[in-house]
Amino acid sequence: MRIWCQSCTGIGADPLWQNYDVSMKQHLRKVARPDTEADFYGQGETLPGIDRYHATQHICIHRSIQNAIRAEREGYDAFLMFSTMDAGFYEIRELVDIPVVMITESVLHLCCLLAPKFSFITHNEALLHLLTRLAKEYGLEDRMVPGGHLDLSYQDIKGMYEKPEPYIEGFTKLAKEIAGRGANLLFPSALIVNQWCIDKGIRDIDGATVIDVLGAAIKMTELTVDLHRMGVTRSRSGAYMRPPPEVKAAIKKLY
Repeated sequence: MRIWCQSCTGIGADPLWQNYDVSMKQHLRKVARPDTEADFYGQGETLPGIDRYHATQHICIHRSIQNAIRAEREGYDAFLMFSTMDAGFYEIRELVDIPVVMITESVLHLCCLLAPKFSFITHNEALLHLLTRLAKEYGLEDRMVPGGHLDLSYQDIKGMYEKPEPYIEGFTKLAKEIAGRGANLLFPSALIVNQWCIDKGIRDIDGATVIDVLGAAIKMTELTVDLHRMGVTRSRSGAYMRPPPEVKAAIKKLY
């Protein structure tokens, strides 16, 4: 199967994300099926404030919709939004018929199969608030323990790889605090934090699992494609209602 993996960052174009890009591609080959092809796409640039501001996120949603339509046209079997803000959650599902997987939604539901309580550990406060809101919107508030953030910026990425010791110490300290509040599973975000945890072998803190968010999302996408081929597809009523053909066609012309 072929999976289009969409980011809201400038991977592939911005040198800032080089370690992240390499890490994801190497990890993909470890976790995906031998016949799974996954192509990673960014936004062409890293827009300022993507992890903080609605205006910037709106631009990323627009570009992600465009790429989801392109993915369907080019014969991809699924579209995976792997930025944890789940950009284009409703819009993309309305406009394409291939399976659509949103990384935070899908992995959070998996978390609930693996542990009684989960929590977020994010690189900054704004993303922690965003993911907390998403978990509530997905109906999972009762399974969530208040999380924490590392107070990092994207400029810390280089240091996380070149001089990881203080970052490992900070992550471990915060993770222990969150686990102490009752979290049995930790969801690291943004995804660069997840990949850094994978690369540094951070998989368990005081018995709390540090979930492999990207690996889990790839497996959930493979499963969703399998189900789609069996005829088990997403609902077309309620929030996922399909627009009438003329409306859908008119919107797609804009892309």
